[in-house]
Amino acid sequence: MSEEALSARVAALQLAFEQHREKTQQEIRSIKDRHEQQQAALAQKAQESAGEARLRSRLESEIAARQALAQQVQEQRRYLVEEVSIDVRVEFDDEIKEVKETIEEVMAGVCYNLEQIAFHYGRNVPSSKGLKLMMVADQLCQLGKQFLRLSSLCGQYRFLREWLGGFMALKSMNLLYKSSRDGQKYPTFLDKTRGVPRPFILIRYGPSHLFGCTIDGPLTEPEDPQHYAFTPRPVSLYSISGAYDMPCEIPIPTDKPQVVGVVGREVTNHSASAVLISAWEVANLRLAFARPGTTVTPSASSMLVRKEHLPRGFQGPTTRDSPDGVYGTLAGVAYFSPTEVEVWALTP
Repeated sequence: MSEEALSARVAALQLAFEQHREKTQQEIRSIKDRHEQQQAALAQKAQESAGEARLRSRLESEIAARQALAQQVQEQRRYLVEEVSIDVRVEFDDEIKEVKETIEEVMAGVCYNLEQIAFHYGRNVPSSKGLKLMMVADQLCQLGKQFLRLSSLCGQYRFLREWLGGFMALKSMNLLYKSSRDGQKYPTFLDKTRGVPRPFILIRYGPSHLFGCTIDGPLTEPEDPQHYAFTPRPVSLYSISGAYDMPCEIPIPTDKPQVVGVVGREVTNHSASAVLISAWEVANLRLAFARPGTTVTPSASSMLVRKEHLPRGFQGPTTRDSPDGVYGTLAGVAYFSPTEVEVWALTP
């Protein structure tokens, strides 16, 4: 090889070496840059992680503080509720005490008035059960209360049940029929009261007169609905308010025949659609109802008690209804249209 060729060969190799070295240095710089970028990214991530850890720690601290505050508020609330409850109970007990004292004062006044009445009429002072019944009589058998709870266990009717229990074995009363709630149709009355062993009929006329009747046996319908059925049944009459100053029983001699008459459902005589409760030569109670498609005839009901069988202290009017004697009435008038009628089943 000539010297010129050798020189050219060396120059070519030197150029190639320089190019390779430049390329290698560029690759080294690129690798170094990427490494630095990765280090920076890792540092940033580490910094962000530290920030998240600090934020998480702050959040956990805040949650713990809020939970502690909520517990403190709950304990304070419980304390306040207990304090208020104690105050309310104390105040309520004081009010109950005042009410009891007021009731005792009222009862003392009532007892004094009853003693005066008893002295005037020559009668005994009524029992405590009679006094309680007197105080609630104006709330019994009233219109517009058909949606209220009519209970003989807890309410005004409890005093009626307790008072009636002085004349018979009586454990409970169950309301079967109420005219303002169930209507005044005769079939409805019969359906509601069918088969009741001992019905108690409670009748109100006007704001002041309230009386009742018990029947020892069910209301028996005639086999032929176009006829009448008269069934011997012991009956009892009671004046609760209006006719007397105090509740009382109207004594019926046991030797007097007692009968309950029930009109058939298909009797066409309008005035005959009624239930008749009668003690011979003592008392008659007639309840009129409306036949299907009709209304009740005004003043179609009647209540009469022969004067000599009325206890002393009777305050109502008397009338000569028939040639056989003078009669009084527990309704205030002899012939009337009941303001309200209730039928209760009595359970001994």
